[in-house]
Amino acid sequence: MAAQFSDVRTILDKIVADWTTAAGAAPQFASASTHGNPFLWQTAAQLLASSARGLPMIQPGIIGQPGMGHTANIVLALTIGAPKPGGGPSYPPMPDGGLKLDNNFLAPGSPEILKIISWIEGGCLP
Repeated sequence: MAAQFSDVRTILDKIVADWTTAAGAAPQFASASTHGNPFLWQTAAQLLASSARGLPMIQPGIIGQPGMGHTANIVLALTIGAPKPGGGPSYPPMPDGGLKLDNNFLAPGSPEILKIISWIEGGCLP
């Protein structure tokens, strides 16, 4: 069974909460100057419209495609770093500095990432 959007939202909320606790201040995801479109996820529609550094967080062409969720920019960004438009080395993984500013990031096979992949491959239902 595909993950639900509420699962994805819980994962992203926890990542931000842990980072905020470590940093002492909330990240500025809503800043269009940093991320392009505001990076929001209160609803599935907001997450699907979000981008970072000129990349859609979830590319429309992979939604609902079995075996393609691992290529979503949000998955790459949270694990190994998203590709730079036009090539070159990838951006560093998110959140900046690691989950708790400890340079540790989610692993590609972590339960959190697998849920996000499941939601994408299941069609990104609200």
